[in-house]
Amino acid sequence: MGNLMQENKFRTSGDGLAQWNGNRLAQLKQRGNWQDLNVQLDYMMYELHGTEKTAYDTIKASKTVYGATVAFQNLFERCGVCRQDLRLQYAQEYIKEKLWEK
Repeated sequence: MGNLMQENKFRTSGDGLAQWNGNRLAQLKQRGNWQDLNVQLDYMMYELHGTEKTAYDTIKASKTVYGATVAFQNLFERCGVCRQDLRLQYAQEYIKEKLWEK
């Protein structure tokens, strides 16, 4: 969640939630209503169980928020200017919100 917040503030417009580009963005845009949140989430899971399986496996094996956030950043996003500090901050804030909801 921290990565998606940093990438595009959860907006599905432009290059989408994960700021896809190149062939990955072209493949997303071939999916019907590609700006729909559910379409983008389905596509992300499609990638994580296919071409981005290494990222998925590393994220799942992570024992900390830090590890999962950095794995997603480095292996799935492969961002240019990452602002890892913000990604980690957003991830921590998301977790705190979820803990309070319980």
